[in-house]
Amino acid sequence: MSNSAKKQVQTVSQAVQAIDTRKVERVEFITTGKSVNGKVMFDTMKAIKVPHQLGLVIKAYYEAVDALGGSHQLVSMDDLNDLVDFSQYQQDVPTILKHYKLQIEGAKPWKHAQGCVKIGTFG
Repeated sequence: MSNSAKKQVQTVSQAVQAIDTRKVERVEFITTGKSVNGKVMFDTMKAIKVPHQLGLVIKAYYEAVDALGGSHQLVSMDDLNDLVDFSQYQQDVPTILKHYKLQIEGAKPWKHAQGCVKIGTFG
């Protein structure tokens, strides 16, 4: 390797080292609010009419529970999202569950005169 090539390599490596030492100091912070990427459990499910997309999510929940030992438990919305093909829809599992959160928790009545029926919990 010629002397000029060695000098170029040294100059480049010095520039890379200089970039590494110029990182911005990171300040610790705390976020507030709730994430839509929580967990859900349909442990109080009743025989009611639910929207089609929510039905797909509930089916995915039962598949996930079966794979995890067969007992009700909180399941990650991301895990449910991986089990369902929502390519034909514009919404994913967190969006659907966020939309129906009050109905799922029994705080808002379902359509078709079914009243307030709690079918699950969030965690």
